[in-house]
This record gives sequence, C-alpha cells and structure tokens, in this order.
Amino acid sequence: MALSVMMQFWINKGLVAAGLVVRFGLAYWALTGIALAAQVAMIVLMLVLNRRHFGRAQLVASPAE
Repeated sequence: MALSVMMQFWINKGLVAAGLVVRFGLAYWALTGIALAAQVAMIVLMLVLNRRHFGRAQLVASPAE
C-alpha cells in the first residue's frame, strides 16, 4: 500500500511540479492508473491472505503424547 502513496508523491510532487507531466493529462492518468492498480492488487491480496489464515478452523484430531 505504501507503493501507491509513494507513486502519488512521485507523480504529483516530482513529475508535475517539475513540468515533465501535465496535470490531468494522459500521462498523469496513466501513471495514476498504475498506482491505483497496485493499490487494488494489494487489497485483493490482503483479503485472500486473510481468508486463508482466518478461514474456517479445521479441527484435526491428534494423538496425545
């Protein structure tokens, strides 16, 4: 999730402030789309991992030692 925040700083304070990318231009939205896609991918990954880790508990009988 930090990657998305870092990309937003890089795009807005780096590229736009330096005049390399026009604010709300095609390149701006393409780079912002990459940041948003990374954010969505991390949210999906978190949900999948949470479901795997905190899913239904499987009780397996183990012999006493």
